[in-house]
Parts: sequence; C-alpha cells; structure tokens
Amino acid sequence: MGKDSECRLWAISDPLLTEYHDHEWCKISHDDRHIFEMICLEGQSVGLSWRTIVNKRQAYKDVFFNFDIEKCASLTDDYLYSLLENAELIRNKNKIFSVRKNAIAAKTSKNSEWHLSDRSSPILLCSRSGW
Repeated sequence: MGKDSECRLWAISDPLLTEYHDHEWCKISHDDRHIFEMICLEGQSVGLSWRTIVNKRQAYKDVFFNFDIEKCASLTDDYLYSLLENAELIRNKNKIFSVRKNAIAAKTSKNSEWHLSDRSSPILLCSRSGW
C-alpha cells in the first residue's frame, strides 16, 4: 500500500501509531509474549482510544516486565495496587489486575493442548483502527 493509503490514514498523525500500523497491525503472530501483550493492551483500551494505549505502551512494558507471562502471573496484590498510583498507566483496578488474570490464563493454556501461539490457529493481530 502507498505511504498514505486510505487504510493508513488513521495512523499517520502520530509516529507511534504509524509504527504500530506499519509493523504490527493485522500481522499474524506466533509469539506468545507478543500475543499476550496485545491481549492485555486491548483490555486496557476498553472505553479509550487506541492512540492513548499506544502512547502508554512503553510504561506498560516497563511495569509488566515486557509482558513476560511467568512474571505477570506471579505479581502480588501489593505490586498491582502500587501501579494504581502510576500516572503513566490507566489507573483502573480491574484493568491493572486483569494483566495478572490474563497471564494466569495464558500460563494455563500453555499446559493444555492449545496455547496462544498455536501454529495451527495463528492469531491475526488487528487491534482497532481509526480511533
């Protein structure tokens, strides 16, 4: 597609959105960590623009150990509550605690017959556009 194709118009006003659009949006991923990150960020985005989330993404990576599933699954309540004071994040208890819940589910799925990066069922990462 051309540099400023209609598909890309929602992303060109923000360099982070442009980077996301050009390198991640609607790309198949078999990487559990990346899929887990996208699932968690989608959860954070409920009721908000994707631009808000993309601009806060690095802060989320920093506090959630680059979305390491094992580390996120073992986060303590005290640690999660402390994140509610972090102005770089969406300070919603349910959203913050959902990262640990998602990690526990992802960890459980790794021990089953199906898991996040199951190559027979790749996940197409088409997070919202145009917001």
